[in-house]
Amino acid sequence: MSNPRKKEEVDKTSIERALRESEQKFEKIFHNSSTIMAISTIEEGLYIDVNESFLKKLGFEKEEVLGKTSTDLNIWVNPEERDKIIQIFREKKHIKNIEVAIRTKSGEIIDGLFSADLVDIKNKPLLITMMQDITDRKKTEEKLMESEEKFRTIAEQSLMGIVILQGDVVKYANQRMVDLFGYSSEEIMNWGPGDFTILFAPDSLEFVSDQAKKKQSGLPNQTIQYPIHCVKKSGDFFWVENYSKTILYNGSSANLITIIDITERKKAEESLKESEQRYREAYERANLYKDLISHDMNNIIGAIQGSVELFTLLQNSPEDIKKKAELMEIVSMSTNKAKKLVSNVQALSKIEEGNDTSLVNVDILNLINEAIKFTQASYQNREIKIIVEALTNTINVQANDLLLDVFENILNNAAKYNDNPIVEINIKISKERVGNRKNLKFEFIDNGLGITDELKKYIFQEGHDDLKGGRGLGFGLSVVKKVIEGYNGKLLVEDRINGDYSKGSNFIIILPTDV
Repeated sequence: MSNPRKKEEVDKTSIERALRESEQKFEKIFHNSSTIMAISTIEEGLYIDVNESFLKKLGFEKEEVLGKTSTDLNIWVNPEERDKIIQIFREKKHIKNIEVAIRTKSGEIIDGLFSADLVDIKNKPLLITMMQDITDRKKTEEKLMESEEKFRTIAEQSLMGIVILQGDVVKYANQRMVDLFGYSSEEIMNWGPGDFTILFAPDSLEFVSDQAKKKQSGLPNQTIQYPIHCVKKSGDFFWVENYSKTILYNGSSANLITIIDITERKKAEESLKESEQRYREAYERANLYKDLISHDMNNIIGAIQGSVELFTLLQNSPEDIKKKAELMEIVSMSTNKAKKLVSNVQALSKIEEGNDTSLVNVDILNLINEAIKFTQASYQNREIKIIVEALTNTINVQANDLLLDVFENILNNAAKYNDNPIVEINIKISKERVGNRKNLKFEFIDNGLGITDELKKYIFQEGHDDLKGGRGLGFGLSVVKKVIEGYNGKLLVEDRINGDYSKGSNFIIILPTDV
């Protein structure tokens, strides 16, 4: 049988041993801890023991502390903090992480998180206090706050808009941003992820969004500076110059953005570009008009000279009175055409500059017959056969005198670029309907040299003289096209015989009509 009394003695011995081991562990932790620790009486607050961290950080010797109170050592910077802590402890019997300020023996101030609890040592209730030194952390926080305050002061007074973007959310926007875009600070700061994109015009949105993601994530291929087309809350568009880079904000990557309103600069740049463009166009028009006047005037002079020479030969022939009258009519018509050339150049200048020219009701057949007479007079030494096929004797469209020059240009080219003994030109006029629109279709079909498929790509464009082989002088097919488009019409060119350009060309003019 077991002896109960002996067992009780064994249990008591084990408990005492465990207690000693626990006290040894506590003492080891107490003295080796980096936390400032002290043990004191509950009522009097007399220090019974303090650890090495207490002595080292507060600058006391152990003999100076033991048997004294915190009041004796004058360690409380704010005595009211001590009174508050005592009151809390009496109510709750423990304290945890209350921020306090402690004075060292030298007078230096230490910031700490103060905790206290009851502890039983050798069957005696005592108070254990602990304080974690947060002085360095507080200084860092204060410096950070000071830095943030400086940043905000500078930012709020800046003439540049400043934004911090993180996770596609606006974390900060200064007053200049509010002024630039017209949204209140509250509106901007309440935007959800991605809502900031309403600030950008469609032509800038994709690029700006891509750059914002790269800078918030710290990805490569970032563009630091670029212009952005923006939209105000009012819907007005304006331009800014954007400077942005990746920064660390609250421990994560963010995009720091600064913007400057460059709307006036962009307007000035656009005005300069427009001025340069107008100068360039004016220069090109001057060259065009020089060629136009030179070419058309040569044709006019040629018609007059040919008629005068022939008239001279027939001067002593009374039986050729009718022919003489026809020659004088050609001279008169050519003289009038020279006068009209000047007014047509003025009208053409308006078209080139994009200005409207007045349109009137024009008799098409009269213009075509006049163009035919002038072409035949210009090439009196050649046999030119022109046939007009029209459904009616009266055809009217809304146009102006420039349409006559269009017809003469096409007929002149048909005669000029033709090596056949007989120049044949067939003019077909027909009606067509495209949707609800009624059109007149004019086909000028010749048996000339034709136009290659390659040349067809450039024949209505300015320049490319090397490809056109000298074609396009005079009124110029590029200008002819602009004149026709000014009537809301179209100008096309096809082969007379499909697939064989060498058999001649078919110039097609389509004009709208209500006839």
